[in-house]
Amino acid sequence: MPQIKSPAYHFPDRSGPKELGTPFQRIVVAQLLAPDVPPLEAEDRLEEITRLVETMEGEVVGNISQRKKIPHREFCFGPGKAEVIGKLCEEVEADTVVFDAALSPTQISNLEYETGSHVMDRTELILEIFARRAKSSEAKLQVELAYLDYIHPKMGKDKQPRAYRGGVRGFAESSLDKKIRAARSRADVVRKKIDKLIKQKEGRIKHRDDRPTVALVGYTNAGKSTLLNSLSSGDDVYADDRLFATLDTTTRRVFLNQEKSALVSDTVGFIRRLPHELVASFHSTLAEALSAKLLVHVADASSPILRHQMEAVEQTLQELGAGDRNLLLVFNKVDATGREELDYLNDRYPDAVMVSAKKKTGFDQLRESFLQRL
Repeated sequence: MPQIKSPAYHFPDRSGPKELGTPFQRIVVAQLLAPDVPPLEAEDRLEEITRLVETMEGEVVGNISQRKKIPHREFCFGPGKAEVIGKLCEEVEADTVVFDAALSPTQISNLEYETGSHVMDRTELILEIFARRAKSSEAKLQVELAYLDYIHPKMGKDKQPRAYRGGVRGFAESSLDKKIRAARSRADVVRKKIDKLIKQKEGRIKHRDDRPTVALVGYTNAGKSTLLNSLSSGDDVYADDRLFATLDTTTRRVFLNQEKSALVSDTVGFIRRLPHELVASFHSTLAEALSAKLLVHVADASSPILRHQMEAVEQTLQELGAGDRNLLLVFNKVDATGREELDYLNDRYPDAVMVSAKKKTGFDQLRESFLQRL
């Protein structure tokens, strides 16, 4: 049997033997849907979780769903459906099952025993993506804190060893208390480091000149980084057609006319059901948005789930205490949007600005809107 190599990413004290790791190459996606979820929304959710898997460079080799009012206490899905998942994993030779839901330690253990595969829930998947994307020391600390806050409640709830093909994974009972204390101690250290970085960032913001500040917020992959590159006539802000392409806040000077300019910041993208651990730990990254004089909500006009994405951004801004800020709505990617959809958006949102960051159209109106709002 060929040896399975551990992945490049690895959280501290994450479950599983180090030599086995998480292959994350062939993935089965599992969806638990409420009975009243419309078929179109179910398809949208499947597409989004599939894109998250692809962002982790995994291949979706199968998917399965079940409509259930209340998740099963031991398997999330019903026991019979969990057995079906196990058979599907054998058929497609899957090494991982990703659940588009939150799972308890008991559910994870039972599902791994039933399927013979590594099991991840939505929160852990997003944390893994953030761990790969984090580049700056600040972002890395924030991801680590989010993971520690995520794993704390789970550490003491499942003392039974988890069955895994080829070995046993999980926290040993004899060292559980020691691991919990070590994790909590590390979380305190990381939190203090982040607090120090927050104070340093607040100091830099206060000592800036009187130029107005603008923060671009929006759903992940809405084109914020591309828009900032186009507005600032540069191409040094990393942009990619992937979810969570950038995590660190980047600020550039943008000329609004011959006399005035503004400092425009690109922030981490939002997503539906963004783990609350990430919302809490990324407050310092979003300090630019919370302190900016103008928030620009960049929305992907071509997205088939535009309304859901906009609602996710609005909800996250409320959670961050920025829901009542000076806000300008900008629809991006109009070059990839049909005429009928554009007419609807113009009628529904008459004060919004239509742009194409890729084609660099609509920028005159956008700069004029900046001047008026600032």
